[in-house]
Amino acid sequence: CAIREQYGLPVIFITAFSGAALIKRAKTANPFGYLIKPFAEQDLRTTIEMAIYKHGAEGQLRESEARLHAITNSAQDAIVMMDPRGLITFWNPAAERILGYRNDEAMGQNLHLLFVPERYHPAHQAAFPKFLATGKGAAIGQTLELNARHQDGREITVALSLSSVSIGGEWHAVGMFRDIT
Repeated sequence: CAIREQYGLPVIFITAFSGAALIKRAKTANPFGYLIKPFAEQDLRTTIEMAIYKHGAEGQLRESEARLHAITNSAQDAIVMMDPRGLITFWNPAAERILGYRNDEAMGQNLHLLFVPERYHPAHQAAFPKFLATGKGAAIGQTLELNARHQDGREITVALSLSSVSIGGEWHAVGMFRDIT
């Protein structure tokens, strides 16, 4: 919605129409409310209050995302996130610098196939089902010294700290590491 994008204002649609096609079109504008005439004054008041609340919450979310972006982009340690399928979902600039892969090369790739030396794969495969079920594992909450494979094929020694986070009821892994070669 141009009003929302240009002025940062919450938008509520008020209309006499409620057809499925119109509602589908309205959804693309991401309004903060949709009222169908006729409506009671209390319905309008409630919709406005909720729109103002949601607008404020979205502003707080944008600020939080900006802080997180600033922190992860300025970190000297690599920060990498893996989803439950083992695919990379986050890759900060330090990961690019340490491992040699650009963000667009790493995102969506299988983390273990991309930069984990093959000799570590059996241990990962053995522990991964428990991690997916519980978010726990021998390496979670630990800092380990092990090797990673740089894009150019050489191995580097890293200090790796792992944690887990549940998102949408599924466990994701977050790794922070630095080159200690």
